[in-house]
Amino acid sequence: RVIITGFINGVCPVGGINIEKMKKAIKSFGNQVVFNIIDTSEPETLAEWGISDGIFINNKEISTGPPLTEAGMVNLIKKELKKIK
Repeated sequence: RVIITGFINGVCPVGGINIEKMKKAIKSFGNQVVFNIIDTSEPETLAEWGISDGIFINNKEISTGPPLTEAGMVNLIKKELKKIK
């Protein structure tokens, strides 16, 4: 499985856009992908994770600025799936 972790704080509009695009991008992969969203708007959560917004695929941060396209996200997931097969 590919594990995707998205961090969102509700302040950065680009961060919110990227999270929504990732939600759409994972739909075609079914149970091959797990998407965890961490809300870092609370200071305790932000302190625990040390990051306010971003997206990680199998613990590797992906570049999210400028915003990725949904197709770009799908391609990143496909590459990760090939690595683990």
